[in-house]
Amino acid sequence: MTTDVGFGIPLTKDDLKRQVEQRRAMDNVEEEFSQLNSYTYGITEAKEALLKRLAPPPFIRHLMTALADESFFRQYRRDTYSQAEYFARPLFEEIARRTNTTLREVYYLTPQEIDGSLVESRDVDSGTVQSRMREGVIFRIHRGQTEVISGEATKDIVTSELGDEEKEDLSILQFVEGETAFPGRARGIARVITSEADLAGVNHGDIFIGTQATPNLINRIIDRVAAIVTDEGDITSHAALVSWEHQLPCVVGTQYATKVFRNGDLVEVEADQSIADQSIVRKI
Repeated sequence: MTTDVGFGIPLTKDDLKRQVEQRRAMDNVEEEFSQLNSYTYGITEAKEALLKRLAPPPFIRHLMTALADESFFRQYRRDTYSQAEYFARPLFEEIARRTNTTLREVYYLTPQEIDGSLVESRDVDSGTVQSRMREGVIFRIHRGQTEVISGEATKDIVTSELGDEEKEDLSILQFVEGETAFPGRARGIARVITSEADLAGVNHGDIFIGTQATPNLINRIIDRVAAIVTDEGDITSHAALVSWEHQLPCVVGTQYATKVFRNGDLVEVEADQSIADQSIVRKI
């Protein structure tokens, strides 16, 4: 049972109790393990079939293998990142206390701002920090120099870098297509999740729609949603693994689901095909 320390809200006692009860409710652990193996083999076979169909040149195939290995080891060592954050957390909490900020705000301060507040007693600009939290931060490398852009200034860069396709109003479209990560059908109200603040609006039977189904988002509402739909990811993503564990229809790699659907839309997920085949998510 993992929690993404530093990447979201830590597990509460109730969360931990719920997960323990779910594990205890498993009647046949051997059958569960067998199903997991079958699912893993299915993903491997689907990948090989896709590579065979695409027939990429050797150097592209080597690049794909290297990227897959990098992704695996990044996730494999994520526990190390979490442990490092766990041990550093008391330091961050003390910085928050001394700078009169919240722990979350500390994560958006630069080393120079922390130093200026602690050593030179300069006040932290709360407006700037809130703007960073709201608009994001961009690290741009130009001619070997790293430039940090944050707050309102990120809007201009994002707007100028968007392609014409992303500037279009895609909400006029009636459906999207993606890969089946777990087969099944579901119908419900669309909930477009972009941050933890959106989780409170998710009701039982809703359809989770997000750029990704990251652990700090999907894990907290998995018992409430009827299906999972993501813009990004593939059949090895966290969305796919969670959907398999909870037997939920899941469609990944739709590219535009978060732009096509809006909160309150009645949608239907048609993931009737086998894993890695195309599925449709449509408005009804």
